[in-house]
Amino acid sequence: MDELKKKIEEEANLGLELCKKGKLEEGIEHLRFAAEHNYLEAIVNLGHALKLADQYYEAFEWTLRGAELGDATAMSNLAIMYRRGQGCDCNVDEAVKWGKKIIEKGDIDGGYQEIICSYLYAVDNYQRDFEKAFEYALEGSKKVMAKNPNPKRGDVCESVIQLALCYNFAKGCKKDEKEALKYYQYCSKCGMPLAMYNAACIYGYSEDESLRDIDKSIKLFQHAANLDYGDALYELGYLYHLGEKVEKDLILAKRYYAHAIRLGNGESHNEDAITNLKEIDPEFTDKVVSGKYVSLID
Repeated sequence: MDELKKKIEEEANLGLELCKKGKLEEGIEHLRFAAEHNYLEAIVNLGHALKLADQYYEAFEWTLRGAELGDATAMSNLAIMYRRGQGCDCNVDEAVKWGKKIIEKGDIDGGYQEIICSYLYAVDNYQRDFEKAFEYALEGSKKVMAKNPNPKRGDVCESVIQLALCYNFAKGCKKDEKEALKYYQYCSKCGMPLAMYNAACIYGYSEDESLRDIDKSIKLFQHAANLDYGDALYELGYLYHLGEKVEKDLILAKRYYAHAIRLGNGESHNEDAITNLKEIDPEFTDKVVSGKYVSLID
């Protein structure tokens, strides 16, 4: 029996290592051996590996099994699969049910995050409910912030960022950039670049003149850029390129554009960065980007 237990653990560990190295097919087979012997960690990891391999139906079965055995990670993965309709029909009620179970296990932020995102982003538009998402975001954020009133970098704030986004983009509530800023500031203290970037956009471009503060905007864009947030790098390049809100500086513009391009992780602005860099630098090439411009963020 001891030999079998040792073999199961070895297979589980080997399978996980192979998956981390990108060898999913090999890793899955080793994980399957351990999972079929009811090793919980392997069950959870097998479900995730199968999902990465786009084998959604089997992934769902193993993830459900892990969730039913009480693993919080499997519960979160299962809620996501229900929300996205991966290996199952989209089912927001089921996703919410598992989100609540995560909360019961003590992960307040994680559980509320799954509930909020299920109502906001379910692939079935008819099952979305922005009002409920907003209600849960308010409830979850209140609990998270009460438990941790003085956050620091690395602290969790997923439900709080969703509340900020609701206020910012009128999801289930009236648009309120002042409220959005309050919650973005909390998430910024947690080190979340999306919060820094969105707050910077409000300070830089809000239609409410009382909220505009270009110095705060630049500072927050720079904080997000320091965390290699591609859209913030692009935005800084654009500001210095345009020279309307800050003193025009094409050297800075080129460096920020180039760094954004090197990262390649700007959600919406990478192609714009390439276009704009070509406009201000006729010598632009991919090779130039990787070699000529020294990043300001080292």
